[in-house]
Amino acid sequence: MASSPLSVSGHEYVSDPIFSLSGSHTSVFTPPATVHDPVDSAPLPAVHALQTSTPCKRKAVSIPLSLELDRGHAGSAKRHHRSAKHVAPLIASELVQATHCSATFLEDFLLRDSWDLHVPEADFLLAAITRSLPPADRVRYHRDTGQYTCRPPAYTNAIYPEWFCRLANAIHNANNPTLAAVHSTWKCTKDTAPTGARNGELRPDFILSVDDDATRSSATPTWDSILVVGEHQSKGSQPFTQLARYAEQVFIAQPFRTAVLGIITACSGPQLRFWRFDRAGAIGSMEFDYQSTSPQLRTIVRCLYAIPLLPPEGAGFHVSSIITNHLPPENRFPLNDSRPWKMRMSPSTLYEGKALMNRLLFIAPGIVTRGTRVWRGTLGGTSVAIKYSWWSSTRPPEESLYQLAASHNVIGLATLVAYDTYEDIATNDVQILLGLMPVW
Repeated sequence: MASSPLSVSGHEYVSDPIFSLSGSHTSVFTPPATVHDPVDSAPLPAVHALQTSTPCKRKAVSIPLSLELDRGHAGSAKRHHRSAKHVAPLIASELVQATHCSATFLEDFLLRDSWDLHVPEADFLLAAITRSLPPADRVRYHRDTGQYTCRPPAYTNAIYPEWFCRLANAIHNANNPTLAAVHSTWKCTKDTAPTGARNGELRPDFILSVDDDATRSSATPTWDSILVVGEHQSKGSQPFTQLARYAEQVFIAQPFRTAVLGIITACSGPQLRFWRFDRAGAIGSMEFDYQSTSPQLRTIVRCLYAIPLLPPEGAGFHVSSIITNHLPPENRFPLNDSRPWKMRMSPSTLYEGKALMNRLLFIAPGIVTRGTRVWRGTLGGTSVAIKYSWWSSTRPPEESLYQLAASHNVIGLATLVAYDTYEDIATNDVQILLGLMPVW
């Protein structure tokens, strides 16, 4: 998960029986958004009001998602269509007090470990992309000053996104000895809406997506193949809200996603800013000017080189409890629910071996939420429900509530079989809890 200055933990649990999660019960499985205090800042105002009437709760009531996620049924898709005019203000409300900028964003998330380039390597890369790009793309070396400059031919929405993708792909492909490691490509999608979402209106201006045999043969990308979303600012637009809406779609399409990286580019000059969304909110970098070598062009080259090489955890995927060694080397990311996933049982539980996650039943919308996902699975021949969700460190974990209810002999209570904690946003270790419950 993102190393956010907020205190949030994630967890999963299971109960018995699986309740009938009809539309009227959606709010039960989509709890109110949690409010957190930024580190080294004053407490947020009106916490009680926010907790009793949250964007997350209103979203659950007004924009239900199908429990069974009936893919391929036009009637169901139309019935559960999530209008942009309804979703955008809810997303903005979720993030209004959960957005931060960090002076160490690049060091925390991008420029670290083996995928970072040093300055001499960045200069070598600049020389390579200057030779590979056409002169019209205006990445040039000036012998008189010994510097490189990068000046896009135009900043209009019609020209810039395609130029950015050419630049980013040239950086990724230049002298890259690990091309076989991950097949990913920057693509301009301003005129093509990615498929696989309930809201077909959303079109990021550019994306980084994983390429496989299916996506290479199709001109239309899918939300479950996207690693990074990008928005080019246009006059009168709200690029941050737009970017957040794209991030939400990635969270919905990719059940093991814990964070989503985004990029906003300016329409008035060579500036861009990186963003990272997780369940605690959004963290942004400082704004970078990539016009020439002396300011921050080298830094942008290093970042765009590093992003496609990030490991699954760095790219924002939860892989702590699921088995991924069957994934091909060119696609190491658990992108969707297209295959039964196996989950490791924690040594702290009474069960050994692996639980099989057979079918995804429910995904909660939103960003600053608990991000609940529920699977129907099996454990040792027994049908179970597997739930992943985040929890606030300011509230008791659900495990304790189940145990308390069981100690008072509450009738109809789901039986908690196992419960685990994996990752913590506040400590840069993603914390997700694991729970299993037999199904009636």
